[in-house]
Amino acid sequence: MARFTVNDSEVRAMFKQLEEMQFEVMTDAGRYFKKITPVDKGYARSRTDTKHLKISAKYPYAGRLDDGWSRQAPQGMSAPTEKYIDKAITEEIRRINR
Repeated sequence: MARFTVNDSEVRAMFKQLEEMQFEVMTDAGRYFKKITPVDKGYARSRTDTKHLKISAKYPYAGRLDDGWSRQAPQGMSAPTEKYIDKAITEEIRRINR
């Protein structure tokens, strides 16, 4: 009977990178969401933040803006940010697999 050991250090390192990736991606996504938030007087952007992997838009008309009410963001902010996140995750996974 043959015995062998498997060195799983690369797999463990990959999982650690994937775990850290969520914070990096969500931080970047929060900045992107804020950047595409329409600006009139800046209230909406000033009331948008990212904490604990969650983007929060803390102003009463956030839903209307996200529904495309503003000409500055006709697609809202959530749908473009979701696409941004998908792209960022794909790029990070490709980077990790190298």
